[in-house]
Amino acid sequence: GGKKKGPSYHSLFGKHFSFSGDHTESIEIQYDPKTTSYSQMLKLFWRNHDPTRCASRQYMSAIFYHNSEQKKLAEDSKEEEQKKLSRKIVTKIAPAETFYDAENYHQKYLLRQQRDILTAMNLT
Repeated sequence: GGKKKGPSYHSLFGKHFSFSGDHTESIEIQYDPKTTSYSQMLKLFWRNHDPTRCASRQYMSAIFYHNSEQKKLAEDSKEEEQKKLSRKIVTKIAPAETFYDAENYHQKYLLRQQRDILTAMNLT
């Protein structure tokens, strides 16, 4: 989320290369509810990062929901996860807004670091 329409990576940085936007880097997941559930997706989310780590707005931990059912499931899962941790969870739960894809050179960043795989797949 953020107020700038159609943001680019460079448009969110000030003159001194410091982040000046109100956007959060995130991923958009499309899934088939016949194959997996939103609750299962939330379990993956909690299991694969540290929800207690404080970060800037750009890199904060967040769950963006699309309806009241997703909001409730996200809030309930956060409460359950908090019971397992001694540190406070800082993950924000907020309504999903317009999602903007990152520029192409930011796509598949980790894969792009694996030159051998890219070459083998004819993706270079």
